[in-house]
Amino acid sequence: MATGAEALVRALGRVNAHVVFGVPGAHNLPLVVGLRSQGVRFVACTAPGAAVRAADGYARRTGRLGVVVNGPSSAPLGDRPEVGESVASEVPLLIIEVGVAPPGPPGPGRAPAPVEVLAPRHVDHVVELGSMDDVVAVLRQVADTALSGPRGPVVLHLTPGFLVAPAAPEPDEDGPEPPTKPATGSVEHVQLRRAGNMVDAAQHVLIWAGGGAMRAGAGGAIAELAEKVGAPVVTTTQAAGLLPARHPCLVGLPPHLPEVGRMWDEADLVVAVGTDFDVQSTQGLRMPEPGTLIAINTDPVDAGRHYRPDVLLRGDAKVLTKALSDAVSYRGGTAVGRSRLQELRAGVRRALRESDPTEMAFLEAVSAALPDRTTVVADPSAAGRWLAAFHEWTLPRTLLFPDDLDTVGYALPAAIGAAAAASHEPVVAIVGDQGLLAALGELVVLAREKLPLTVIVVDDGGAGRLRPLLRQLGEDPGSFDRQSPDYAATARTFGLRADRIDALDDELTAALRAHIAAPDPTVLVVEARLRPPPTDESRWYRAAAEP
Repeated sequence: MATGAEALVRALGRVNAHVVFGVPGAHNLPLVVGLRSQGVRFVACTAPGAAVRAADGYARRTGRLGVVVNGPSSAPLGDRPEVGESVASEVPLLIIEVGVAPPGPPGPGRAPAPVEVLAPRHVDHVVELGSMDDVVAVLRQVADTALSGPRGPVVLHLTPGFLVAPAAPEPDEDGPEPPTKPATGSVEHVQLRRAGNMVDAAQHVLIWAGGGAMRAGAGGAIAELAEKVGAPVVTTTQAAGLLPARHPCLVGLPPHLPEVGRMWDEADLVVAVGTDFDVQSTQGLRMPEPGTLIAINTDPVDAGRHYRPDVLLRGDAKVLTKALSDAVSYRGGTAVGRSRLQELRAGVRRALRESDPTEMAFLEAVSAALPDRTTVVADPSAAGRWLAAFHEWTLPRTLLFPDDLDTVGYALPAAIGAAAAASHEPVVAIVGDQGLLAALGELVVLAREKLPLTVIVVDDGGAGRLRPLLRQLGEDPGSFDRQSPDYAATARTFGLRADRIDALDDELTAALRAHIAAPDPTVLVVEARLRPPPTDESRWYRAAAEP
């Protein structure tokens, strides 16, 4: 008879979970051994938080379920702040908590106290799995919950002793796969007609697409709607690559620039797809209320969190955007729009080369080295935010970026997860020096797994995120600067190829191309102190315009 660990491994295969992340320990070792014996890749991380971020990066890159198993620590994974980031970004994670029975009370014949399963701090869905449960059915249930909209983490709590106890018998033959639920719009036709009439009556339409549009795969539907009405499309960081970089309607610049902000100010109708207009994207909610707002969202609370929609189309972003496109009249105008957007982007880049020459030199040198299909995983450091805001993203899911700008140390473990997806396309991590120090131990994982990953460490000698804030407070911006260790030499002690460069020109481009082409993981340390981009709160133009 199969043990619980063996049954769980087979069930993970049934839900197409072929990579698992975690910290190995005595309590989960039967599962880890079972995974490896069945050909499931187990990526052993050095810290529980790093394992969560690795599973997060895997799920973001592939769109599939990211699986993480808890480590030796008694603290549940669902309470960790790294899970909170996955919740905010609606990343589908399966968090397997291996239950450990507490020691029993003294005295012969006394049973140990029952284990109470507490609801994790960040996760709403918790399922308990016991030795007599149908493991396959339970796994399918939790996978469906994690992957259904709104997506997010689900905790699977294994009862103490589950892994070594006999599991419930499996059926002799596989039953039929549960039918895949079709994406539905669930919207009243009267609302759709009303929205279509509003679009037809508007003079200046702007489309704003967020992470929900990316998760729904709504890029094609948004492109069709934009081309039909000649509307420019602004994408948030979480939707980078939703439309190809050279699409005639794509603005391709963040809304934190006055040139893009004027499009919002002049629009008499905004179509918001899969966004809650977060504080960062709206410069602290300083963008004025649009004249008319049509919101397409699975969650009505998110849709009206900061700006009240005149019409809410609740449901799948892809289905409903396509339905709205079918309901409006064709007016065209993409040729004129393309020309205007090209001029706008060229003008912005000229201005940034004058105002931020060092930062633009870094951006252009790195961008020139990245193949179109490269997945970039970026920390919210200055370097990562410049790439996130101004690199031309050509494909969906090629930028992985945290929702919280104070998430230090995200990129390295998340990039390990992205690289474990066994794709032939390169993965590049943009890591600040503080982010590297926060996840330094994961270089062990990188070396052991021999993942196709290039790590760019931008060493600016301190907490660059804090410098503009300290300056605003009248304090020395270098208060928290430090003497940088030799990060390249440190990486070599882990058995990794590592180089250091201080040029921000063709030399950097050539060095990065060589690192990306290398078959083994590499580290490239770039010595540069970069100013935060215009997306940083310290440079919000709407804040500066306030009296």
